[in-house]
Order: sequence, then structure tokens, then C-alpha cells
Amino acid sequence: MAGEPELAAAWEAEVTARVADARKITELLEYRDRKVAEAVENRERADNFTRRAVVKAAHHQAGVLLGVPERHIESMLGTAATARKWLPQLWDQFCRGRIDLSRLKVLVSGAGDLIETNSGRPEAQQELTAALDAQFAAAAPAQNEQVLKEQVHQHVAHADPSCDQRRYERACSSRGVSLVHHSNGMSTLRAVLPTLNATRIYQQLDAAAAAMPRQQAHPESGEPEDTTRYNRMADVLTEWIDRGAAYGSSQSLAERAAAAVLPSPRPAAATINITVPLETSPVTPRPRRSAVAEPSPCLPLRPAVWRMIQPQRTPATSPELPLEPMVPKRWKRSSSSVRATCWKASP
Repeated sequence: MAGEPELAAAWEAEVTARVADARKITELLEYRDRKVAEAVENRERADNFTRRAVVKAAHHQAGVLLGVPERHIESMLGTAATARKWLPQLWDQFCRGRIDLSRLKVLVSGAGDLIETNSGRPEAQQELTAALDAQFAAAAPAQNEQVLKEQVHQHVAHADPSCDQRRYERACSSRGVSLVHHSNGMSTLRAVLPTLNATRIYQQLDAAAAAMPRQQAHPESGEPEDTTRYNRMADVLTEWIDRGAAYGSSQSLAERAAAAVLPSPRPAAATINITVPLETSPVTPRPRRSAVAEPSPCLPLRPAVWRMIQPQRTPATSPELPLEPMVPKRWKRSSSSVRATCWKASP
């Protein structure tokens, strides 16, 4: 950039802004630490409730000062505190303006995975985070953020391969669905799912959209229009969700989605919930079907008819079940209902 004075000036301004941002975060972090220390000194016994209350008040004051939500302050200071404690070289790079906050968050996320999955092992935590700090201290400033994220992920997987399952289980707790409305009458429906489930749903959506003709009826006006593949995928997803909500069955959304376009695989097991009023007359059950089991309606049966609804069994999967002991004598004199669950073993 020596021959481009405008670019050199822009980079200098960027570094100055990063240094100012780092100083702001450092001051807020020291303010929070001071308030917590003062609260602990003024109480005979320091407890977690007191610490959380003081931290929340500090985040609120910082959010009011900067005009941002408290969760933004919490995330920003949490990143800074982790980097300052576990990644000293990268924290120094951040304070000098060589890396920005977004790159620091990527690096702290990798360090957080190593810290979380090695809880109770401080030596391993210190060793793993020190290795990450040393490897990326020189490479992070010149690296693209997306490439840096992939490199950090690969480093964490290579440095601590035995904890992949625990990282996956921890990540599964963050699964969910969110909705964001836009000013143009459209909305974004976002789902965070396990990779295997998300990939299967996306492939089924893509296959369904590819099989549809390019010209489709408009979802509101009904007039024909040319659609893209992504338009058709959105329409198929909407139809699948509407059908699933209307159907209200015990099957999963992915199974209902597959049933709308692709043949459903035979399930390995099925569950039937039956409510049995004891005073009603018996009703002959419908003959067994060989297709995929559907949710069974409530059948009014007397205790004597229990043997008619026994599940299929094989010697390897289910022992012989007694019939008469399933209905105690005291139930015959009761006017209440009995809820039972019967399992059909896989063939």
C-alpha cells in the first residue's frame, strides 16, 4: 500500500478504530470487574446470585450508555474476558488493532469448545488453549474470517478429537426455530438442526422442487408464473408444514415430508396409545394392515378384549406377556379409564 496513499490512510483509520473499540471494551470489562469486587467486599459471603445481579446491572448500564441491547454487551464482554484469560497473545493483537472483534469471536469460540469439553481438567484446558493461541497469533491478522473459522474448526477437531461427541451434544441443545419479519411483507424462517436431519430435509426439498414443472400457480393469486428452483422449494416446504400441522399425527415432520413426495420406509417400531373405558361394549378391531402403521383412534374395549390387541412378537425381541394380570380386579369395579401403551416389535 506504499504506492496507494488512499488505501494506506484507510488502513490507518481502520487500525485506529479497532484500537478505540478495544479500549472501549477493556474499560467496560474493568468496570464490570470492579463492580463485582466491590459487591463481594461489602457482603459477608459472596454467592452466585450476588455476582449475577451485579453483572446484569453492569451490562444494563453499559447498554444504556452505548445504546445497544444487554445481550450484545454480554456477548462482547464474554468474548473479551475469555480472550484475556485464555488467549493472551491474541488479546494483545486485538488491543493493538491487528485483529478485529469478529475474528476474535471466531478464535474465542474455538477456545470455548476446548474449555467446555475439558471441564474439570485445568491442565488440559491451559495446554489446548495455549496451543491455539500460539498457532493463530501470527496467522489471524492476515486471514479471511471465513477461512479462519474453518481453520479454527479443524484445529479444534485435531487437537481434541475425543471430545467431538460432547461438542455435538452441547451444540444440540441450541437447536431451534426463529422467525424474522421484513418490511416488504416477507419473513425469514430459520431452523438450527443437527446436520444429518437438515441435510435430509434439504435433499428431499430439492428433489421435490426438481420434479415440479417450472410454471406454477401463484400461492395467493393462483395465476401461472415462472418460478425458480428456490421458489418451488419454499412452496413445497410451506405445503409440507401446513399438511403436518393439519394432520396432527405422532409421526415426525421429516417422515410426513418424505411421505408427501417419496415412499416412506417401513418403521422399525410403532407405538399405540389406547384409552380403555371399562364399562363400554367391545368393538371388533379393524383387520391388520401391512402398510405403515397410522395413529390408532381410541377404541372402547372391555378387559376381556385385551388379548385381541396384543402386539406381534418374535422370540428374539419380546417375551410372552400374561393377558389376565394386565387388568387387575379392582379396575373392574372402577368407573375410570385405563391408559396403556403397546409396542409392536420390529420384524
